[in-house]
Amino acid sequence: MVNNLSTVTLRFAIACSPYLSTGLMATFIAFGIFITSEFKALAKPSTAKSTESSAAASTEQSTETSAELKDNRKVALMNSAGSHQTRAKNKTDERTLRVPFVVGKTTRETVTIDGRQRQYFQHIPLNYDGTKRTPVMLVFNGWGDVPGQGNTKPGAAGTEQFTGLSEKADKENFIVVYLDGYQKNEYSWNNGQWFFSKQDDFEFTNRVLDSLRERFRIDRERLYLVGYSQGASFAHRYATTFPERIAALASVGGWITGKEKKPTGSPYSCLEIHSASDPTVPVDGRVWWLKMKPQEDLKKFYRSADGIEEEAQIITKKAADGSDIKIEISRCKTTGTEFRYITVANCGHKWFGGKGAESAAINATDTIWDFVKDKRKVLKG
Repeated sequence: MVNNLSTVTLRFAIACSPYLSTGLMATFIAFGIFITSEFKALAKPSTAKSTESSAAASTEQSTETSAELKDNRKVALMNSAGSHQTRAKNKTDERTLRVPFVVGKTTRETVTIDGRQRQYFQHIPLNYDGTKRTPVMLVFNGWGDVPGQGNTKPGAAGTEQFTGLSEKADKENFIVVYLDGYQKNEYSWNNGQWFFSKQDDFEFTNRVLDSLRERFRIDRERLYLVGYSQGASFAHRYATTFPERIAALASVGGWITGKEKKPTGSPYSCLEIHSASDPTVPVDGRVWWLKMKPQEDLKKFYRSADGIEEEAQIITKKAADGSDIKIEISRCKTTGTEFRYITVANCGHKWFGGKGAESAAINATDTIWDFVKDKRKVLKG
């Protein structure tokens, strides 16, 4: 898409050249080159040293079914309906493709929304027990249709590869689901900004949650959102729209747009991990073609949303490479919610500690789980 944009701009300038002054034609060409370079910066990980109609809310009264497991480490099949089950919605022929799951494995699942098929990948941990409630983590990938960090695949598939969250899920016993951004728009998410997807990603996310509630015994008090880069921006938008569902959100290299609703009445905890040298999502934000609020605004937003008035506790640690890791911890005494902001140095725009960034000053996957694992949402009704 980026190359096409540049080509179109160049062709337009050439076609109009008999009618344009030399200076004006040069301006058209320069603009095309600039837009190309700016968009590519979002799609590719940094080479630095270490790189929202609202959807109707799903009914909160869910029917939780227990899985019949012959053995927690063997194949477990859900329901007598078989591997393909039809879910009628508003009298339309929209189907959710259900495949048998295997513990310790990741399976590709699909839902069809407004005639478009969307895919996601779900990983059921090795020790999943259908008689016990299991926490769920939803993961949203970063933008771009080129190979990602560590030469991994774009979208959700690559995100599983470079984060190592499936291996973490097996060790800590939680379900992790990687939702795929809209493939026809560079695996992007509808975060309300003009450049990215215009698909109903609220509905997509809600449908995935519906499927999980129908098939597994999930712990509805422990629903965690995790986003990387542009996926993190959408995670902020989803969580602020449906705060009553979310126990905690973790963002790596993410941003807020300034359009997010303040989640009053049902706050959730939030963690942001960011590099001071991030060239893609700068700490000071972006101000014109694709606005990104400064990270200080993100801090103020969540401290206000969580009702935090006290100054943050600041802890500074030394990383193995000698660089500083700054941790800002803020807690609300009334609700118990927490906002934590971690700044690392010299790591660029990456999933820190993941594939292709093993030497980063921090391991994002371990840090995220340590933050979210004890967070719970007090559900009403």
